[in-house]
Amino acid sequence: QAGMAYDRPSLRIERLEVVKSTFGFVNQAAKPAYRLQLTDTNLTVEHLGNQRRDGPAGARLTGQLMGRGDTRLTVSLQPQAGSADMDVTAQIEGADLVRLKDLVRAYGGFEITAGEFSVYSELQMKGGAIDGYVKPLFRGVEVGTDGEAGAEKGFRHRLYEGLVGVGAKVLKNRLRGEVATVVPISGRVDRPKVARWETVGRLLQNGFLEPIAPGYEPTRSSK
Repeated sequence: QAGMAYDRPSLRIERLEVVKSTFGFVNQAAKPAYRLQLTDTNLTVEHLGNQRRDGPAGARLTGQLMGRGDTRLTVSLQPQAGSADMDVTAQIEGADLVRLKDLVRAYGGFEITAGEFSVYSELQMKGGAIDGYVKPLFRGVEVGTDGEAGAEKGFRHRLYEGLVGVGAKVLKNRLRGEVATVVPISGRVDRPKVARWETVGRLLQNGFLEPIAPGYEPTRSSK
């Protein structure tokens, strides 16, 4: 009847566990196509519901990115009318960049022959707004290929790869041999903003001034 309010159908998962599993993602539209895998994955979801009265839900995930990249994800979620508030803490440590070479080629346009990748992130989504950061670190990165495949590349592409390699060496922190930065993220969830100039400044900070340490940012409370 008109004027009467109806609650959404109630859905609740008290506890869900997925153990020793493999999750995969393939992007055939990218050039080249790439595949990501999370192996040895354990996932736990608790108190998940779609009603505000259900209270906060939690999820924890651990696994190995491409077989070598310690991955941990923690999510706290509070259902709201038409959306949900969420706190996310995530980290990947010691991933092999060579195993991600197709992904790097698709989005970076250059070849990776060696290197290690770690990333730390804390994000808060509340009332449709997002605030947080992503903190990537690269260690021992080597760019470009040798042999016939490298000789067949166009001059501009080889020059670009060379500049990427030089930039990594110039910005590399002298103490740990890392290239690192912190990328602030804010704005609306559907249109987040990335602080580009601040990102450049943090790269310079890591390379020439105060090093950026691995791990979560000390100004934020990691979970």
